[in-house]
Amino acid sequence: MKAVMFDLWNTLAYRKGVSAKDILTALGLEAKYESFKILDKTIGLQSFKTAKEAALKLCEYTGKPERTERVERVLKSLEKERVCFYPDVKPVLKKLKKKYKLGVISNTTVFSVKTFPLEMKKLFDVIGFSYKVGMMKPDPEMFLYASEKLKARPEECVMVGDSVNDDMLPARKLGMKTVLIKRNIRIYFESKKYEPVITDLNQLEQYLYS
Repeated sequence: MKAVMFDLWNTLAYRKGVSAKDILTALGLEAKYESFKILDKTIGLQSFKTAKEAALKLCEYTGKPERTERVERVLKSLEKERVCFYPDVKPVLKKLKKKYKLGVISNTTVFSVKTFPLEMKKLFDVIGFSYKVGMMKPDPEMFLYASEKLKARPEECVMVGDSVNDDMLPARKLGMKTVLIKRNIRIYFESKKYEPVITDLNQLEQYLYS
């Protein structure tokens, strides 16, 4: 293996306060898989200069123009919210970086990663955020984009993520090795069983050699 690629949210990082779920609440939408995909399609595929610009697009798409100001307030709060990394992430990434190229690919908005710390960015050889690259998972092009930047063939890559649909299945179809991570969070939108499964990045190394 030459490279290890990671999903971001609920794999490497999380938020303590405002999150994408709050955007859905402001829109009056239920927090379910299909609703999060609406966010991905509307504000996750391009960058926006202002929260108002993004709120207008999102509310127009969902037919809820009366909720624009409410959504704008949430987006403004979101961009100030700190990106929190799980305790195991930094030490494991530092260790892996000695042997592998590292990448992170994520369906995310510009507002969600405004506070992504520079010290963490430096651990990755490629960062593929959907709003920057104009692609999103499960599109195989998103995975190929990252593998090409990492100068590795798909079969030389391992993909680590928390979604079977968005991370595991598309990566496996390309020939990548895959490892599902299930952090201790309350909601999982997918009921599919998948192996191998880890709950902590410290468990990952055994699958890089097997």
